[in-house]
Amino acid sequence: MISHHSFRPVLALALAAAVALAALNAARLVGVPPASFFPPSFVTHSVMLALSVAAMWLISKGRFDLYGLTKGAYEFSPRILLWVLPTAVLSIVTAVSSPEGQGTGGPFELAKCQIVVFVWVYASISEEVLTRGLLQTLLGANSHVGAGPPVS
Repeated sequence: MISHHSFRPVLALALAAAVALAALNAARLVGVPPASFFPPSFVTHSVMLALSVAAMWLISKGRFDLYGLTKGAYEFSPRILLWVLPTAVLSIVTAVSSPEGQGTGGPFELAKCQIVVFVWVYASISEEVLTRGLLQTLLGANSHVGAGPPVS
């Protein structure tokens, strides 16, 4: 007999694909004015973030902690600067040394401030919530999100 748990990976992947496709199509439908501060991908990432959070809320009945969205107990360690500082310096030097808007990968030229805000921060958060938050939790071997109490 096939258990409903054997379909969980398929359902998780289908849900993530549906969120991604809805986000991509919403960008085509809504659009962003060309003179706007917001890049064209802003709509895509906003819809992706909103749908991911909505799916988490519906599946777990508001228990965002099941997806790793907690306050956490992170304690800063100076050793982290050994990795963060060189990466930040290289990224900033590269961004500052390139001509304004060059190398953004398309016809939509982004200012350096836009690159930092929308690519480094906003897009990264949106994509992490979808993949690590929603998808990885639903695919996890010990995941019981939305499945009722764990079966022993």
